[in-house]
Amino acid sequence: MTKITSPTKREILEQEILSVFRTFDSNASPLLVKEIAECAINFFYDPDKAIAIVWSIEDINAIREDLNDEQAFMVLEDAYNNYVEDSPITWKVLKFVADDLFPREEAEET
Repeated sequence: MTKITSPTKREILEQEILSVFRTFDSNASPLLVKEIAECAINFFYDPDKAIAIVWSIEDINAIREDLNDEQAFMVLEDAYNNYVEDSPITWKVLKFVADDLFPREEAEET
């Protein structure tokens, strides 16, 4: 009986990096790709041993539709720089930061 195994997230990442490289260079070395994947994983996290929660400008736009992408990113940066050490970033924190950085006009706050 043959055991079928799913690829690890690391293997998936390596395949994704390889496919990107091959759009530029059809002779891209799989060894180079493995090195790049290793650097990326070590720099960020190992997806086979940890999880990460990612907040994006789309999340900020969901709570504050009036902000443009640049303003939304400023909210993300402020939340990351000022709240990560004390507590996790939550929807409540993001709303607080957005309202603090970009107060709404009183007529808009209905």
